Amino acid sequence: MINPHYDHDSAYHSGDAVEQDVKAWLGIWKSLDEVPHLHRLSRFTDIIDVEDSWDEFVSDYGADWSEHTLRYAYGKGWREWLAFCDERSIHPACPVPEEVEEHLALQRAGMSTNQTLHDTRFRPLFYWWEWMRYHVDYPVKYNPALMAVLLGGAAYGAWQTRVSDRLWKRELREQEKELEADDK
Repeated sequence: MINPHYDHDSAYHSGDAVEQDVKAWLGIWKSLDEVPHLHRLSRFTDIIDVEDSWDEFVSDYGADWSEHTLRYAYGKGWREWLAFCDERSIHPACPVPEEVEEHLALQRAGMSTNQTLHDTRFRPLFYWWEWMRYHVDYPVKYNPALMAVLLGGAAYGAWQTRVSDRLWKRELREQEKELEADDK
């Protein structure tokens, strides 16, 4: 989804539409280097219980998901992420953006489109970290999936599908309004 509070025409953030949008989502910290050590996820590996946080996320955020979405979109993406993290001894809730990018690049190699990557691998992780960012029980202050977008690889391609789709729909709505105004 495009950040609804950001005017892409303002060019407040540098970069193309994808980079501007993700920077608007990120807030004050655009890269891990900018995150104070006190707030880095690597400090919270003993605090965040991965299974409990995912189960709570699914219960809260996914209450209206179909069984298909839970099993084949979010669930499959979750299982793939856990396997990737297990193979590399990464705490699933506390990766660095480069690890998210590596995972998405490996997943993308087996998919036909960036849209599929977005819907089944990127989005579950993105929303899980966003949910934890705003949940009082978790010390998460930034989203590593969003930071991975700024690395310019597979995560960028996944986010680009979101932004392109929304910009295209916005452009169509604007054109429809112009046509309606011309008809009056």
